Amino acid sequence: DPSVNPVGFLNALPQSEVACASSAVGGQDNLVRVVGMAEGNTDGITSVQLRVMASCISEETVASIALGQLELQAGGLSSATQACVTGYAASIDFTSFFDSTAPEPESIVASLQAMFCLNDSERAALSASSTSVIDLAEFGGIEGLECAVDAAGPTGLEDIAAFVSDEDGASASLAGKFIPIMVDCGIMTDEDFEDSGLTASQISCLFGSIDEDTLQLFMSISEDSSAVPDLSALGSIMVAMTACGIDAEALLGAYTSGDGTPEIDVTQVPTVSTDTLLCLTDNGVSVDLATDYLTGQANESEPTLAAALEICLGGSEGSGIVIPDGNGGTTTLDPSVVDSLPFTLEQIQCMVDEIGVEQLEALADGTANPFALLGALGACDITLADLADL
Repeated sequence: DPSVNPVGFLNALPQSEVACASSAVGGQDNLVRVVGMAEGNTDGITSVQLRVMASCISEETVASIALGQLELQAGGLSSATQACVTGYAASIDFTSFFDSTAPEPESIVASLQAMFCLNDSERAALSASSTSVIDLAEFGGIEGLECAVDAAGPTGLEDIAAFVSDEDGASASLAGKFIPIMVDCGIMTDEDFEDSGLTASQISCLFGSIDEDTLQLFMSISEDSSAVPDLSALGSIMVAMTACGIDAEALLGAYTSGDGTPEIDVTQVPTVSTDTLLCLTDNGVSVDLATDYLTGQANESEPTLAAALEICLGGSEGSGIVIPDGNGGTTTLDPSVVDSLPFTLEQIQCMVDEIGVEQLEALADGTANPFALLGALGACDITLADLADL
């Protein structure tokens, strides 16, 4: 364990490589400090020196270190796991074992792939190990990491590595993709968003529901209260916040300048209560259309908006969700039908046009045979796999 016995650790490595690495960082004492992993272990050592140090260590030695550390932390590995780990570990950069500041994405990928080699009992031992170099609990355990990789798709490891290692802060496209995934997989929790005043589920909803440009603006005002977006973007953010159960006016109004003057004047936006915005989005009005309404740019005779406004402002109970149909009219569905179907509102609208409300309700309650509706499902870009949770 280099954190316990850095000298013994270095003595276990090929001495010609150790001598080369020592020279790269200015002597044996500095190398001992680097591999000891105490706080500030790389202070005073440049990134160039660390790269030269890493080049001194062979791939075989790096693979042996990775295998040895995992064996140490998990209390032993099966022969199958050892072979699997060795296949990935040679791609890990030596420096990444000891310097956690912005590791190369390739090293992150290789390290995760090596950990995914562990079987269930080895994973449990690694997660419970007091000697673990990696705080797996911080990442939702190995299962949390695998969950995120699986959800991210074929390039998941590479994409997640780029997201985690982005020195300048994650781009809106990466944040919009991965923050909801990491919340769903338990990697990011309420504690990670404590300073924002929002819950993890609210952040996940928000980042997953607004477009990239608007998300970038939201991220900018979250980091810099003086970065005030234009009115239309502010409207989009407010509508999305409302749909995600966030008090948009209170949150945005909290951004103030040094003298306490509000930086974002939410009174610029036409007075529409958050309850009304939530009612509109619950009744089939898209974020874009609700934003247009919020900023006074919407045509209130547009069928979907008109029907929703009648429900939300006209004293109706508002118990139905309004779906526009292919003839320019609207259809009102029971919310339970919409909630039980794993479809987008566009797909539901298409299905209403294809098979009608009664058949759609039958599909929702399980009395309709999906195989008899293959034509309609195909026309609406829905697969049988999409119905697996029904």
